[in-house]
Amino acid sequence: MMFMINKAFLLLSVLAGSTIVNGCDNSAKLTITVKFDNDPDDISVNLEDVDTQNSNDIELNGVAGETKVVEECISMNKLSKITVRDAGGDGFTDGGYIAIAINDRLIATLSDFGRERTYFVHPDNFVCPGTGADTQLPFVVD
Repeated sequence: MMFMINKAFLLLSVLAGSTIVNGCDNSAKLTITVKFDNDPDDISVNLEDVDTQNSNDIELNGVAGETKVVEECISMNKLSKITVRDAGGDGFTDGGYIAIAINDRLIATLSDFGRERTYFVHPDNFVCPGTGADTQLPFVVD
C-alpha cells in the first residue's frame, strides 16, 4: 500500500503546477505538496528547528484548485517540527489536501484535520541500523 502511495505522490510531484526547488547538500529535503481548497488563504505551514526554536512560515500563496509543491532543506541530524494550520478550522474541503515528504518518502497526508496538526521528524533516524539505506522508516509523532 505504501509503495502505491509513494508512486502516486511522485507522479503528483512531477505533474504539479508550480515548483520551488532548493538544493539540499548534506541536508534532508522536505517536500510539501498542497492542493488548495476554496479557502487557500486559511492554510499555513510552519517549520521549526526544535533545538534552536528557530521557525519560519513556509510561503504557499496559492489559489483555489491549484496544486503547488514547495521544497525546503532541513537538518539531517536535528529534530524538526512541521505544523499545518487552517485558520477556518475545517481542514481542507472540496478535494484539497496537503502531503508531506522527507527525501521523497511520503510521511503524512492531510485533508480533514480541523485547526492544526503537528509532525516531528528527525531525518537522520529514518534509517534502521544495519539494514541499509533503502529501508528508511518515517519517525512521525502526531
